[in-house]
Amino acid sequence: MAILGGALLVAAGTAYSCLILKADYRFANMSRTAARELVEPHVAAGERVWVAGQWGFYWYALRAGAQVTRPDDPGPYPGDLLAIPTGLAGSATTLYRIPNRTLVRTYADSCACGRTMTDGAGLYTNALGNLLWVWARGPLDRFELWRVY
Repeated sequence: MAILGGALLVAAGTAYSCLILKADYRFANMSRTAARELVEPHVAAGERVWVAGQWGFYWYALRAGAQVTRPDDPGPYPGDLLAIPTGLAGSATTLYRIPNRTLVRTYADSCACGRTMTDGAGLYTNALGNLLWVWARGPLDRFELWRVY
């Protein structure tokens, strides 16, 4: 009986771990895809793209050729582009300090799926919740590309 209980515990733990990995992959892939779609084409065209936001988006946007902007640093300048997450790890403070801008494009994903970082799940921060994984419907995250003028 103890062996059966142990086997069931291992099976349940493995299944739960797989759910966490799948949801976390989807969440991380959003930053990767947003950088590929919002940053790469403009950098390849010779435009300067700035990025603000959370660390995952920084990582992929910098690899795509963007430059980081911080509240105490200069930039972006008129004619430049600014790529930011506005959903889960939004960068509203960056938008407030750059009032002269026009929305160029958005990238968002929405689903009924497992989550690791919203709706009560806080795999990387307890500020969002104490659960490692939850099932929810609605937007996962949203990214925007703005032209500064």
